[in-house]
Amino acid sequence: MGSDYKKILVKKKIMRKTASIYKVFCGFPLRIVRFCGKKIIGDANFACNLMIPYSQAMENNTDCYVTYDLHPKKAVDVNNWLYYSGGNASQCCIVMQGPLRTADDFTLETVKYYKKVFPNVSVIVSTWINEDKKTIHLLKKETNCIVIQNELPSSAGDGNINYQRVSSYYGMCEAIRQNKKYVLKTRTDTRITMPGIFDDLVELLKNHPINDVGIQNERVIFFNAYAFLPFNESGTFYFGEANDLKLMFSNEKAAEIKYKDGYNGNLFAAQKITYRMLFKKGSSLMDFSKFFFEKVGENVECNIKQWWEICGRRAICLPIAYLRPLWLKYDFNHENSDFLWLYRRSIMGSCGMDNTMINYGMWLDMKNNVISVDAEAYSYLLDQPML
Repeated sequence: MGSDYKKILVKKKIMRKTASIYKVFCGFPLRIVRFCGKKIIGDANFACNLMIPYSQAMENNTDCYVTYDLHPKKAVDVNNWLYYSGGNASQCCIVMQGPLRTADDFTLETVKYYKKVFPNVSVIVSTWINEDKKTIHLLKKETNCIVIQNELPSSAGDGNINYQRVSSYYGMCEAIRQNKKYVLKTRTDTRITMPGIFDDLVELLKNHPINDVGIQNERVIFFNAYAFLPFNESGTFYFGEANDLKLMFSNEKAAEIKYKDGYNGNLFAAQKITYRMLFKKGSSLMDFSKFFFEKVGENVECNIKQWWEICGRRAICLPIAYLRPLWLKYDFNHENSDFLWLYRRSIMGSCGMDNTMINYGMWLDMKNNVISVDAEAYSYLLDQPML
């Protein structure tokens, strides 16, 4: 499995080099055409007029249908329409955590976008004390959002899990201070682009109350939770009651998750790391949910059936595409396959055998204890090399 993974990486490296050369080759004439086109029809129409024939040409020469999305870089270019929000939206808050993305003023423009599209939802940016001072000033002056500048923790933890924990935790504290009941936790390098989602999310929680209210107040909504990899979810987006999410990010032991030789695919492939081994050691993609469910009284194990039962009792699972996110990471120009998971680029091992995500229908059957899939039939994935 390790040698196959290395071959894939070599092929990917060659393809990326080729693509980089192609990008430069296309770039020179494009800049000349863009100069004229922008003057005549503007940036968005210019992009459309080029992307449509280019997409059609790709379709004619491949076995794929090719579509594209345009995301305005600047909030001012978003249509000035009525972005209606119901009464639930005013109870909600967006917590953007992480380092500021200053390229194209992405974080700043994202906050402006949220203020425009979600006018009744407050925005909190929870970042670091050493971030760009100019951007911090503009965030406060031009968007009137709350900016929290946290001290960097002494240890990042593998996968930067402790950075995520600290910035998320203090974002939740501020949301509670503002008397906000619900929080959508996102990141400073992402943008949620689906209007009107907050009323939907709150209504989902109201329509599916948790049965055994105790430490946990309401269900937590996961986006892209893996069906056959217990407690593994995207780790990027969460929606829930503010105190519940504060509890989720209160694990001070997150910094202790360390891998002797690092945390990357090459080493996982060479050492034939299985999901069960990763589960025992811990990782940034599962430890928040594991910690949270342990705190509210669950006995957390690397067991698919148990994972489904806990999701049915304590969570709601939705596809990440529900948020229509723009995430400037991991080949974001190829976002469709990563968000919808209809097909994937070459991935080996248990990570590529079955990446089924729990959609709403599957989750509903978990909640009602009528799911027709045999969890045991997929348990072999837990002991397969991940890469």
